Amino acid sequence: YAQSAGKTLADALKTAGVSRVDVVGIAESHCVKDTALDARKLSFEVTVFEDLTVPVSEELGVAARKQMAAAGIALVESR
Repeated sequence: YAQSAGKTLADALKTAGVSRVDVVGIAESHCVKDTALDARKLSFEVTVFEDLTVPVSEELGVAARKQMAAAGIALVESR
């Protein structure tokens, strides 16, 4: 996690009153999944906008979505 003045990004977000994290991006099956799972483990409410992400492959995308859903991450469309 990024450090700034001795604080983690999670600490800075929580200090600012952030309780939800929305995740989008390329590599849904890697970067998006890992970011979403990390945020969930840190007790943030997490939403991944499926239509704003792209998996490396369809198979990896299906596996990533199953893992995220099992962790309590909301998988929704942005519209």
